[in-house]
Amino acid sequence: MTGIRLNAAVLGLLALAAALLAMTYGQTPEVCWVRQFGFSTFGIIAGAGTNRVTPVAGGSILVSADTAMLCFERTGELRWVFHFERLREAVVDNDTFIYPARQDGVNPLWVDPVTELAYLGASSRVLYAIDIASGALRWSWSGARSVFESITGGDGRVHVETTDFKHWALDAATGRVLWGAEFRRVSNCQTGVFNGVRAGAFLWQSTEPAIVQQLWEPDMPFKTFPAYPNGLAYISDSAGQVFAFDLRTGKIVWKTDAGAGYLFQFNHRMNLELWEDLLIVQSQGFISQSGDKNYGILAAYNSLTGERLWIRDDVYPGLCGMTVSGGLLVYSALIQAHSTEVTGPNQAPPAIQLVAIQQDGSEVWKYQSSEKVCTGSLQELDGIVYFLHAGFNVPGGGMQLLALPAAPKEGVQACPADVASPPPTPPVPAQPVPMARAAVASGGPYCWRQTLAYKPLGSPATDGERVYIQDNAGLIMAIDIATGEAVWKASAGPGSVSAAYPTNVLVADGLLLLGTAASDVQVREATTGHLLWRFASGSRPNRLNWFPSFYGYPAYANGIMYIGTPDAYINAFNATTGDFVWSYYIDAFRPDTVQYDPVDGLVYAIAHDSDANSPLAYGRLLAFDALNGSEPVFDRRMPSFVSESGFLNIAGRDSGRPYMVFMTGGNDMLAYSVGRDGGDLLWTYSLDQSKYAKQESVLLVDGKTLGFNDTDLAFWGDLDSDVVAIRLADFTELWRINVKDIDLFPEMESLPPPLIWLQFTLSNGALYVPTSQGLFVLNATTGAPLWTDLRGRLNDMVLVVERPELGGPQVVYGRYLSNVDSSVPACRPNNPAGGGISTLASEIPTVVTRTSGMNYPTCPPCPAHANCTSAPAPAAPAAPTSASVSLGLTVVSAKLLRADKAAQGRLEAALSKLIDSSKAVRVGVTGVDAVGSSSSSSGAAVVRFAIKASSSKALAAAVDELQGAALDGKLQAVLGAKGARGGALAAAKVRSLVVVVAP
Repeated sequence: MTGIRLNAAVLGLLALAAALLAMTYGQTPEVCWVRQFGFSTFGIIAGAGTNRVTPVAGGSILVSADTAMLCFERTGELRWVFHFERLREAVVDNDTFIYPARQDGVNPLWVDPVTELAYLGASSRVLYAIDIASGALRWSWSGARSVFESITGGDGRVHVETTDFKHWALDAATGRVLWGAEFRRVSNCQTGVFNGVRAGAFLWQSTEPAIVQQLWEPDMPFKTFPAYPNGLAYISDSAGQVFAFDLRTGKIVWKTDAGAGYLFQFNHRMNLELWEDLLIVQSQGFISQSGDKNYGILAAYNSLTGERLWIRDDVYPGLCGMTVSGGLLVYSALIQAHSTEVTGPNQAPPAIQLVAIQQDGSEVWKYQSSEKVCTGSLQELDGIVYFLHAGFNVPGGGMQLLALPAAPKEGVQACPADVASPPPTPPVPAQPVPMARAAVASGGPYCWRQTLAYKPLGSPATDGERVYIQDNAGLIMAIDIATGEAVWKASAGPGSVSAAYPTNVLVADGLLLLGTAASDVQVREATTGHLLWRFASGSRPNRLNWFPSFYGYPAYANGIMYIGTPDAYINAFNATTGDFVWSYYIDAFRPDTVQYDPVDGLVYAIAHDSDANSPLAYGRLLAFDALNGSEPVFDRRMPSFVSESGFLNIAGRDSGRPYMVFMTGGNDMLAYSVGRDGGDLLWTYSLDQSKYAKQESVLLVDGKTLGFNDTDLAFWGDLDSDVVAIRLADFTELWRINVKDIDLFPEMESLPPPLIWLQFTLSNGALYVPTSQGLFVLNATTGAPLWTDLRGRLNDMVLVVERPELGGPQVVYGRYLSNVDSSVPACRPNNPAGGGISTLASEIPTVVTRTSGMNYPTCPPCPAHANCTSAPAPAAPAAPTSASVSLGLTVVSAKLLRADKAAQGRLEAALSKLIDSSKAVRVGVTGVDAVGSSSSSSGAAVVRFAIKASSSKALAAAVDELQGAALDGKLQAVLGAKGARGGALAAAKVRSLVVVVAP
């Protein structure tokens, strides 16, 4: 049953208010004005952006797009435009690669009503502080080394989060860097409460929630209560849970599973909005079902106790948030293919809704527009709601900004006057910069790090001289396998979609074979990157793309490339010319890996009829003759969802009955015979019911490769962090470990559980396990840990090149967010201490201030505004020579350490030796503070130091050294060294480091 369900205790309280409001409201609002902007008007290319409103300058509405920020009056009149350039790089074939903003294409934006500035994190990796009234640039900061993920702030600070896990706190008025932090988890669109956050000292963290991403909410919901004077902050996580945290202690005051009782198939996350004493929760995904339609949920909770007051499961979910205005709550909703169960190329176009409700959940009005999707966040100013969206039918492309009253009343004019402005002339794009070749970091031969534009979702490959890899932003790269230098870079094309998976990379016979993030099949010369040919999936008549991307490996043999494409075809191309050899349509199924077997001359393909693991979905295993695939040799429907992005390995040839194995979306492993008389289900191995839908990939291994002559082996991992090896001769477990076990992996302390879904790599007896928390390397025979790299998530399989002359293998992998790492035994990465916060360290500020040659705002045509001038930016601050350090320690008594002057002295000496050998820097302890109320030896403390240097250069070197020591574990090693440990520091562990550069 769907509809609204109320807690009986609140019915009486809400009924009167509902009745009164019902008499006042009910009229569907008329749109005040709509403004559209795209390439033809503002030079804006992408249909993605974000928006903010502020009462500054009489009311201002700001929109951040991919190459410009626009400011509108409340009347819709254009006040100014601020243009900036995306980073462009010259690549092979005289092409240009345009680096993206964050994954959704947005350049984040925040406004501060105190400074009356708007802060724009541009994709050019420059933070701009712009006067809201005039559009004049006040200051800019170019210290970011990666794309901006979020900009937020408060209390005189601008907080900047970048996709390389760094967090910077800058003075909102001047742009001076005050402190910085580095995290080693998934980068996030951060939000927060910033009240008295001056030095950035680490207070507490919580690892109980799953992945926390409040993508669209510019401010964290926050409310104070008598029992919680510092306030409660509300978050949701990727598992659909909602938490209320005490900001003083980090204690969870209450939590609830907001989607309990509903079926999650897509997005589990929730939007949150405070409305007086209510916390309103809206699902971002479709989780409720009624007849042939899918819905989301909308619920109200008591913000202090977490009691659910009412819930509706007959509403559409939303991605762009909610806002409160005029006594109503207005939420945004999305109607898309999942609403009607019609998916694929002929699915109904998406539509947007704005819906206003009363506090009892009943609807007051509804606005709907088809062929549009929202972007940004729903905003409110003086009773007017502002909604930013992109559309398929927006003339000239780009986006539209819509304004309408939140609480229209009959006979009352709610809209301001509609004042239009002629658009300004779009700017001329800048020329691309030369291709960057040098490795970002290098520690000697085979020890290097390169960077891509975004996520390395395609597993790397090598021809022995170069490593080849591609990302989901359309950058393809060849890297010298020894030095890490970029040999060449190429662009997949303008259609690259950052939400799409490219294929894993395959190189053979001097050819690089790819399915790209642009939904193209491409073949390039491996040595030069020159494009030989491309084929656009979805370009066949009446055969649009069913699914948004590729997944898995292509195959190659005898001059023919085999690949499954998003338009549901298995294809064979002449690898040199791109001519079709054959193709076969598999209906509404998404193909994953395609594999060629030279023994029987067959091409195998795995496919599934949904893009998500659903109880109603199932898989297909197909085999084709490699030279003529007009009809499959066999086509087997599998009993449930099956997906495989790794290799389709074959075992059992010695027995005369070769086979493949697959994990299903249920809890089974299936074995199918292969060969021209294959396709038979040979056996089923069932897992425990608790493992339902928690496995995806499996690695099948001929047992003789590991010394098991009587059995083949299967290895897999799951979403519970288990890694399992079984003997297939008798289905007994060879071993099982859990990689979140801190007894086996002490470096996992304070980290979230690793999720495992990718296929493992086996090489020379070692098993390489990529996870959501990093890389685990195990002994394949016993499961014993060998080494780990837990600096960030791995999104693809691991490439291993054995190098016995160096004492062990070269290991290459893509690491979140955009790194490509290579190491050998001499340079294996150290795991930083400190759980989710690996280092909190600052750098000397890099502030760019410009008084000429700057891209100042472009004014609309006459009549021009009087404020279309740009004031000179303030002078850069003097270079600092001193800093304060806060070192967070656990397993230490603050009381004992405060009294143990000898331990403090040893700590001073150890830090001095670590960061300076020239005696140009002095380090001294200034205090020891307890964290929380515990003073036991198992408690926590913050040791405060002062650093004084002879010059700003010496200070910069000391800060860099300190940051590096925190990152690579040297700081923990110094603390545990013989000269430093003992007394109050006997068992201390480093948990955080904050460096604040003095003005």
